[in-house]
Amino acid sequence: MALITTFATTPLVTYLYPPWYQKRMDAWRRGEVDWEGNPIQPGDDASSRGTLGDQKIVVTKFSKTTVLLRLESMPSILTLVNLLAGERARPEPKVHRSKAAIPEENPPPSRSLISKRPLEVHGVRLVELTQRTSTVMQVSEVDELQERDPVINVFRSFGKFLNMAISAVLFITPEDSFAETLVSKATDHSSDLLLIPWSETGAISDPQDPQYANTENRFTTQQHNLFISKALDTAACTTAIMVNREFGGPSMERTLTRAISQISIRSPKNADPSAPVPPVADPSHHIFFPFFGGPDDTIAMRFVLQLATNTNVTATIVRVVYKAGVTEEPLDLPAPASIHRPDLPRGLSMSNVPTLSHEDTAKNPTVQLQAATASDSTVPDADGAFFQSMVDSVPAAISQRVLFETAETAQPIHYVISKAKAEVGLSKNAGDLVIVGRSQLDIQTHIRRELVSVLASLGAPSGAGNETRKCLGDVAEAVIVSGVKASMIVLKASE
Repeated sequence: MALITTFATTPLVTYLYPPWYQKRMDAWRRGEVDWEGNPIQPGDDASSRGTLGDQKIVVTKFSKTTVLLRLESMPSILTLVNLLAGERARPEPKVHRSKAAIPEENPPPSRSLISKRPLEVHGVRLVELTQRTSTVMQVSEVDELQERDPVINVFRSFGKFLNMAISAVLFITPEDSFAETLVSKATDHSSDLLLIPWSETGAISDPQDPQYANTENRFTTQQHNLFISKALDTAACTTAIMVNREFGGPSMERTLTRAISQISIRSPKNADPSAPVPPVADPSHHIFFPFFGGPDDTIAMRFVLQLATNTNVTATIVRVVYKAGVTEEPLDLPAPASIHRPDLPRGLSMSNVPTLSHEDTAKNPTVQLQAATASDSTVPDADGAFFQSMVDSVPAAISQRVLFETAETAQPIHYVISKAKAEVGLSKNAGDLVIVGRSQLDIQTHIRRELVSVLASLGAPSGAGNETRKCLGDVAEAVIVSGVKASMIVLKASE
């Protein structure tokens, strides 16, 4: 009887109270939906959904963000979070209380006078639960481990120093539950943005031994790709995937090193100490964002404009319009040097070459809508109207740092790669960004066909692999394989 009760409790509770019902009850308790699950906030009703006015309402600042904390991604994540939070308020110069003109009028600052940055960040640290006895024992001591974890302590100190509201929590769970735990935590905090750094080595958790960290597996590890896909599919908020390439500071240039052998070995006494790393002379960042349209690109526009509120950020936003009849010079994309792509997979089979079957085209409503739009000029261009509305309503405070352009081309991927190489990675600043919408549910036939030719011309017909392509999308894969010298952020809008 005890065994039956033990094994039947969880299935029965899940059957009676499924996860979707639990989420709806949490939203009802927070006052976001009514008892039937309908949103009660203004602008969320069905009558206003999908209109231009509703899209402009969506373009507001992200206020709550959940971040996956990993040791290898801390520099890039901390830099991005600082940019997303906007400008930091500068405190007034201090005066010694004995030298103040009227000490009574110069009291210590109270808690209410501390400036608040418009961002709330929640860090989630995930540690793999294995079958080792020591790991199982750590679960019972998670509170103590959380206080001693160096990643969490660095993240908390970062928030206190930059005057941001930050929390951090540690979970010890199996790797196949990482995505569920991360998404659940974002839901608990009612986050409107979930930021996930792409692994540097293809491993979901931080490698215990650095010698097993191999960048060759960055895009080919099936378990990591499954983790990203599951998080993208189940997250209730906007999700951003960051593929880091030295964001947050210039990369150290590689120089020739002398091999040390038994014959020619130098004495440790004569060895020079490690040279100090100079500070970043140029703390600026430049963003290139190609706008194709759709919900993912719409939310990406919101993300770019929020980053541009920082005075160290400039952005080039280009609306890319596909025109089949446009005649232009054929673009030749030279294959990038091997040093620019050490993290691309090796030895992918030809089965990873991107394809688009007739069944996918028939089931894709976006492709059918594009075909109808091409044959009927009376169909309104919602994406063009939204883009123009954002151009007209850009705040004056950032108008000098943001450039809007429109390009009509028959080779959109070629154009994006060429434009990205002309925009980012040109100066030794604190790192540039290429931001794109995922748009994986809106696979366009001309984009997929051009992707095949682009990957072939780059000498990598398999690209980054089918699983990476499903996670990041066609445009993001082309930018990664082409060796653009910038980090990338891929955004997927909430359902």
